[in-house]
Amino acid sequence: MHGSYRPFLVFALTAASAMGTATARSLPVDCTILQPIATTTAHNATENRRALTLTIYQNRLSLVHDARELSLSPACKQLTLFDLPTRLQPDTLAVTLDSAVHVQQQRFHNAQWTPSTLLQAYQGHTVLLMPRTGEKGQPRRGVLISAEEGNPIVRIGKRLEIGGPEAPWRIALPLNPRVDVAAPALDLRLSDAIDGHHKLDLIYLSDGLGWQMNYWAELQATRLRLEGFAQIVNHSGGNYPNAKVRLIAGNIARSNGVSPAIMKAQRMPPSAEASAVEPAFAWHLYRLNQPVSLPDSTALSLKLFRAEGLAVQRRYRVTGSATDSGGETPVRVRLHVDTATAEHPLALPAGTVRIREVGTDGEPRYLGADRIDHTPAGKPLELVLGTAFDITAHRTRALLRRLGKDHYEVGWRIELHNAGAESVTVQLRERLLGDWEIVQQSAPHKRVSSTVAQWTVAVPATGTATMSYQARYQR
Repeated sequence: MHGSYRPFLVFALTAASAMGTATARSLPVDCTILQPIATTTAHNATENRRALTLTIYQNRLSLVHDARELSLSPACKQLTLFDLPTRLQPDTLAVTLDSAVHVQQQRFHNAQWTPSTLLQAYQGHTVLLMPRTGEKGQPRRGVLISAEEGNPIVRIGKRLEIGGPEAPWRIALPLNPRVDVAAPALDLRLSDAIDGHHKLDLIYLSDGLGWQMNYWAELQATRLRLEGFAQIVNHSGGNYPNAKVRLIAGNIARSNGVSPAIMKAQRMPPSAEASAVEPAFAWHLYRLNQPVSLPDSTALSLKLFRAEGLAVQRRYRVTGSATDSGGETPVRVRLHVDTATAEHPLALPAGTVRIREVGTDGEPRYLGADRIDHTPAGKPLELVLGTAFDITAHRTRALLRRLGKDHYEVGWRIELHNAGAESVTVQLRERLLGDWEIVQQSAPHKRVSSTVAQWTVAVPATGTATMSYQARYQR
């Protein structure tokens, strides 16, 4: 074999292969070559896209609106579209063309290429005709005109040759950057087309493209500065260049239990901020001010908002149960953030809040993190940062007796120790079962809920404080 033909020996396909209906990325076929023959044309989005809009949800789900413009002729009865994500949900595909053309059938195939689909992928491209084993002759270059019904048609100069099981040649396909044999494609069977440009819209759901909220909060004495960042993660198996992006904050129901794939992502620099939040049915919507590009297997982080001067209080809490066994109980450090004190109170999408402060040496210190649920504007935040070092609690059960069937009386003594140099206030919360009442206590309580009673106890610096109570409950 002559060296000049080596680049073509990538795929060697017999002309007798069973022909399918799928094609792959290629230049549009010149449908005027053989008008009577119904041909297939292929389009990639980078050449034909009018607009791309992504509506991205927080559960690794996205709604894609891909608007394209196509050039068709009456001979083009079948259309194949590319630049689609591998995790597209085929049952959600909605395809519309303008009123001049109707889609009669659609089929989505994903990485299931065959010799017939590869042949159709090269329609309109140069191929090589190779003599079959035992046949004489030299390889010849030609343009693949059609690959329908197992009889490929190749134009060589001013002559057309029709292949088939008895043809003395087979087709070799050159490497072509426009043809990705692993890429998904959408085949459309069309009604009679009118010559000219047509608008096509694809709308579908895709897994693997979602977003999550991350917050940085800087503690400044009794005030807090809060910044919210949206991290968009793309593991959909598709690329989205120059896309208009809308982020939906809220819990939207899904019809299946698709789990997100583990992503091998690279960090991308922060992007332009989003516009002000706006309502979207029962959820909140953020529009990004500038188009963004989201290559597959990447993460894009951008700032959504910033709030200054939020009033904050440091709180300590001990949580126990009237029916447990007592002993040493952790004292949790919490921050109570009054979001209504912001100049413009914001609704906060669910996400992780990480807190830092600036130390006396001017260096930042990390204080901990907590996850928040979707929080309406003005609703306070309770952030749990960890366990206090200098404050400890010990719970001792002083009484447990049965008063009747499923009716009990219990007594507890909680001792608090503060080894720090400043006095603190500790919230003691006790969970009680069924119908309950406090019959004796060393300090007044507050009924927080139907199952929780709370006491507030001041503990002096380097000192101790004790609280006790007795309760009756019926299971």
